[in-house]
Amino acid sequence: MAAKKVVKKEAKKAKPEVHGNSKYKENFHPQDAIRMASQGHTIAMMCAEWMVARDRYYEWQQRHPSFRDSIKRAAELRKGYWEKVMMRVALGLPINQQTHGKDANTAALIFWMKNVCNWTDRASMEVTAEEIDELIFE
Repeated sequence: MAAKKVVKKEAKKAKPEVHGNSKYKENFHPQDAIRMASQGHTIAMMCAEWMVARDRYYEWQQRHPSFRDSIKRAAELRKGYWEKVMMRVALGLPINQQTHGKDANTAALIFWMKNVCNWTDRASMEVTAEEIDELIFE
């Protein structure tokens, strides 16, 4: 008897699993992104709330100008929310009804600001050779 040749079929690449109703709603998602960001929510939190994969979120930004615009505005609102929280912590004021500023974990908030709001505790300055010459010889 001749040996049977076994041929394996290549498995198709699976797309990321998307849960829930992942259909974009023009009269909902842009406004909801603004609402959530103004409460400090991140992209991951928005995607979880809408039950969509992050890939879908970025796809919506590419396909829907109103969503893209609202996300740009949302980024500033999110940053403003967390700056306000940090200010209240610095002043020892209540952050919300449950947490008083002096009880807040300042290190965790600084970590959050650096990673979510792109804060830095370093300042950098670039100086060209021409600028140095002007400073030295004036």
